[in-house]
Amino acid sequence: MTSLEASTLLFTWFKDNDSFEMGEDFIKIVTITDTPRRDKAAVKIALDRFVDNSVLSKTIIEDSEFWVLEKPFVAYEQTLTISPESALHVSNLVNKACENLNIESELCDPSNITERDLQNLLYLCGRLFEEPENKA
Repeated sequence: MTSLEASTLLFTWFKDNDSFEMGEDFIKIVTITDTPRRDKAAVKIALDRFVDNSVLSKTIIEDSEFWVLEKPFVAYEQTLTISPESALHVSNLVNKACENLNIESELCDPSNITERDLQNLLYLCGRLFEEPENKA
């Protein structure tokens, strides 16, 4: 497991939980492993990065390490900077979908990409990977 994979597992974990303790919670996020010590190392690296980024605080209680969210998970936001070329590509994809679906209200401005535009793009990508029987 890479530390990036561990970060993704932890991001999912903290969506529903305020704290993490390796002894109790590791098996809940890594349910199958042939290399538990190595995977714990990846998780520990990811946890430490969250501490470095002020997402988590770490404490030790009765010989157990706990990582605790600094604030509720839903309160975290990220700032994203993208190149004009990427903005144009996002806009073109979203706008082609809007044209095909006759949804003028969701058209995307390449000079001002918003979270809503990214949500629309994610929705389109998600539809590409759905099972055929789930597509409406």
